[in-house]
Amino acid sequence: MRKEILLLTGLFLFFVSPFHLDAQVASSVYVIESVQYHIEGRTWEYALAKKIDFKLGMTFPSKEELEDFLQDKQQLILNQRVLAEARITYTTTPRTDGSTGVHVDVFTVDTWNLIILPYFKFDSNKGLLLSIRTRDFNFLGSMETLKLDLDYTITTTKQNEFGQTLEFKVPFRLLDRDFKVGLAESLTYNADDDTYNFSSVVSLGMDISFLQRIWTIGVSQGYFYDDTDFYGDKYYYQTVLSFGTDFETPFTIGKWNHVLYSPKVYVKANYRPDRELSEERRGYGPGFYHEVSVERIDWLGNFRNGGSFSIGNDLYFNVPEDEWERKITWSLIGHRAFGWFQLSGRFSGLYAFDKDLGINPDDNLGAPIRGILDDRLVGNLVFYINTDLLLKMWTWFMDPYVEVQAGPFFDYALTKRKDRALDWKNDSWYGGGFQVLVFPRFARSLYIRGSIGWDLEAVLKDHRLTGTSPRDGFKRYEIFIGLGHHY
Repeated sequence: MRKEILLLTGLFLFFVSPFHLDAQVASSVYVIESVQYHIEGRTWEYALAKKIDFKLGMTFPSKEELEDFLQDKQQLILNQRVLAEARITYTTTPRTDGSTGVHVDVFTVDTWNLIILPYFKFDSNKGLLLSIRTRDFNFLGSMETLKLDLDYTITTTKQNEFGQTLEFKVPFRLLDRDFKVGLAESLTYNADDDTYNFSSVVSLGMDISFLQRIWTIGVSQGYFYDDTDFYGDKYYYQTVLSFGTDFETPFTIGKWNHVLYSPKVYVKANYRPDRELSEERRGYGPGFYHEVSVERIDWLGNFRNGGSFSIGNDLYFNVPEDEWERKITWSLIGHRAFGWFQLSGRFSGLYAFDKDLGINPDDNLGAPIRGILDDRLVGNLVFYINTDLLLKMWTWFMDPYVEVQAGPFFDYALTKRKDRALDWKNDSWYGGGFQVLVFPRFARSLYIRGSIGWDLEAVLKDHRLTGTSPRDGFKRYEIFIGLGHHY
């Protein structure tokens, strides 16, 4: 009899326990049911929701997992420099299936984002710039930047140039679809040569659902005019059509940051109605670009902590010229904040399969190396290394108004020409110097950087900080004053 009772009890527990376990699992699951936004300022709810990407119906097996996720999202909002403050709270309600419903509230306060100010910048590559700068870092509440500049430049060759630049991108939703429209336009007039340089590119992107994925269809139309064009074309048009998407891979950096694979196909055409373009520019054809990337860089005060990685491959076939244009680019960036100082580094580069870059000065192959003028480097294979140390400076009575960071940097580049053997001595470039960053406390979105760098090879050779480099006769120093970090 005792055996029969034990057997019946065991059978009862066997059949009942799954229902009991299901009830336990259901009661411990947290489900995001709603997200409410409370915004002080002009930021669009749509733009903020796109940035942080809450998905209704997301489930979490425990309260700790839910709170980790919300803390991560709060940091993601704080990384948006157009906001002065951000916090996330939540409440819970029971659901009929035994799980717990989560109702999220997002609170944000805009920082001051509209800046109109006189501005000057000295760049050893371009000359002295005097400008009226307008920046709306939260244009129309879109969390995107409007750039409007009115410029006067004294070039490195002592010529006088007047210029104007207008750039913006605005995301919006229409007919239950996501769009983004953009404009990039610039005009430069050289008063000494009586020459003009004008460019205008209008772009439009639209998201569609296809094969259970979101794809972006893009179109851009450009017009380019230059009285002193390097290739002699003077003006031409460019049309680009593209179609691409992002795939989340199973790999993550941290808990929530997925490595993305982003393929895109496109068709590009350069043309001019009245005659054929130069050999270097003419053509049309299909292209394919794909990239693997991941990024998570958190702002801790005015220091950055985190990193990013990307490697991309661009393949374009020029049909009339029957030739390929192929290039690989990569970048690995890391920042580490330690309270009162920050270490940063970048390893980047490119490989152009079919030709040397840098022969056209607009390639700016030396731009990543501070202390080396942008058009000194030529090659089809380039490696760059950047290293920075930033220290938070004591500003005494200025502390309520600004934060100042300063420190040294060291940069290195190695170039190789397409049809030449590598020469470590002549193909290595060394830049080093100092930089200062100023962060006004009234506007998180605005910060200014000034740097001076030297060609260290030239300096170590004759112990002079000014003059030209013995290697190629270019200036041995580079000065920059402008907005934002170098990388």
